[in-house]
Amino acid sequence: MDNPEASKTRSAGSPRVSVILPVYNGAGSVERAIRSIQAQTFPDWELLICDDGSRDDSLRICRAFEAQDPRIRVLANPENAGIAATLNRLISEARGEFYAIQEQDDAAVPERLEWEVAELDRHPEAGVVSGVAAWLGDDQKIFAHFPWFLWKGRPYPPVREELIEFLYVQQSKIVNAAAMVRMSLLRGAGLRYDEGARMSIDFQFFVDAAHRMGVVGVPRELVFMARGKQRESATRHKELQFREARRCLKILYERYRRDPTSPINLSLYRKAMAYQLRIEARYYGRLRGALRLAGSLLLAPRDRKSWETVEDFWGRLRRRAVGAEPSGRQG
Repeated sequence: MDNPEASKTRSAGSPRVSVILPVYNGAGSVERAIRSIQAQTFPDWELLICDDGSRDDSLRICRAFEAQDPRIRVLANPENAGIAATLNRLISEARGEFYAIQEQDDAAVPERLEWEVAELDRHPEAGVVSGVAAWLGDDQKIFAHFPWFLWKGRPYPPVREELIEFLYVQQSKIVNAAAMVRMSLLRGAGLRYDEGARMSIDFQFFVDAAHRMGVVGVPRELVFMARGKQRESATRHKELQFREARRCLKILYERYRRDPTSPINLSLYRKAMAYQLRIEARYYGRLRGALRLAGSLLLAPRDRKSWETVEDFWGRLRRRAVGAEPSGRQG
């Protein structure tokens, strides 16, 4: 049901939700993404699509949907501008009270918009709502849910300082492709996606958002995301992903370290960077991982998680060594 107070703030004829869909070389999947929005149980939406200089048939496919459905508008960048710039352009064109991101490789469940609008109506203090992504393998079967804590029914921290710390250290456990955001959060606070970021573009955005409004979660599957080996994704570019994560941590620290209302200070920066180095240590293993782990310990020598990672790290090395010995040895 529409919120009468919110309706007063919208211009005549504008939808409650603007769904924004950035597309780049998505001819093989974008039709499924669009149809998942057309199948929504919540009817008051517009779908804005921006083709970011695709070299395949993406733009033609999107234009065909636009010709058939007046709720769909298609924009096109003359050349590839990147995901952050494309999202910023789409948001600038959006007319809704809320915007929701749909990614080209994903499919939203039919109730996604209905559930998210209801949650934001129920929580006027919140600026962001996000749900759970079900990760699909190449066999189209679910192999994981993200974020796990939300899937198990645990909420985002309700206290502002705790929420900011959680999103900063844990690197924004919000699913960008399953999130809905109040447009007033952008227009009133001037929030934008970082166009200098090459990955993790949502990390900074949601930490910035948490400084201004709360975040609530829907502990349900809202989107099915392709995460199989055949999908070109961030997992194939770990070096860049790690560099971008460290870059975001530093940018946010510089942005808020002098803000007395923010919990982001040198101590929290060191804790967050130690967390990131532990992620890298687990990924690389062996000597390279050991160096990352040493860096984590130098940054946060009293962090229990760092020492637990040390025990796990060396335990795995010992198990590998034992595994290399002749079989038959009993432990």
